[in-house]
Amino acid sequence: MARVSVSINGRVFDLACDEGQEGQLRDLARFFDGHVQELNRKFTNIGEPRVFIMAGLMIADQLAESLAEIEAIKREVVGLRQAGQQMRGQTLRIEESAVGDIEGLAERIEDLTRSLQV
Repeated sequence: MARVSVSINGRVFDLACDEGQEGQLRDLARFFDGHVQELNRKFTNIGEPRVFIMAGLMIADQLAESLAEIEAIKREVVGLRQAGQQMRGQTLRIEESAVGDIEGLAERIEDLTRSLQV
């Protein structure tokens, strides 16, 4: 396990993480500390535990919104894939119809050519 020191709300915390995850943990701590600092600017004297809880809830709210957006995008992708499949089916039917029309025209041209040659 790796050890990382991070600063949150002006206090240093020594944390453990998996090897190679040190940078990610530092980034997360900076992200969390940014929310803590924002709350400290807005509210004075509410106490560190409450600030930490509020920051955690703000981040949880952002996560919930992001997850809802991801689900909406997933549904949209499914709809687009279905529409794409329908369009491919329509295109195939149009192509088959066009081939049939061209073959019919070719037969008519051959018939006309034969009748003109007589």
